[in-house]
Amino acid sequence: MHGTNNTSLLFVRPVNTSFHAWVSENPAVYDALLTAWSIVMLLLCILGIASNTILLLVMARSKRLRVGTGFLIFHLVLTGLVMCLIHYPIHIFLVYGSNYWFKVPDVCYIYYFLVVTKYTNAWFEAWLGINRFFAAILPSYYPALTTRRFSILMVTSSWLVSAITMLPFCWKRLGLFTLSVVGQCVLRSTSTGGIAVSTVVEKY
Repeated sequence: MHGTNNTSLLFVRPVNTSFHAWVSENPAVYDALLTAWSIVMLLLCILGIASNTILLLVMARSKRLRVGTGFLIFHLVLTGLVMCLIHYPIHIFLVYGSNYWFKVPDVCYIYYFLVVTKYTNAWFEAWLGINRFFAAILPSYYPALTTRRFSILMVTSSWLVSAITMLPFCWKRLGLFTLSVVGQCVLRSTSTGGIAVSTVVEKY
């Protein structure tokens, strides 16, 4: 939705430029672009599912790959798989389907669960970056970051921060889960606090 804080990749309707104006005046072209976008996204999802599944199977066969930093990487790959398996297919279905098959409700709370998973994945990446920083720059402190207790803390805190900070949007505080111009659920910040929360949580 124009002028809102959109937290998900969207196939946006053409804006007012010469090329986009031409596309908007030719429904067949728009339909072809939307279909091509949907196919490419689905192919990327399939590729993501396959690659993440292979990684999880490899890690599952080796205990050494599931401890220390591997514990964090395992959960990073797991959330990546969930996003490719659930998050993006729902996104594609809503964008494509809302153009042809159905109307999405004005407020779509299902997006809460999708955005929490997405933000948790981002926090895992942030923790992994911190982990690599200590491994390279401050190696004497690195063992403390690879203990089982600290690894569980990193995973748990990532889920909690993402889940708790998004709750106000469910009650239309700071913002709300609403619709884009193509009918897909998006996170819309309606206040400075909402913009700050969604930006910090997404961009770690």
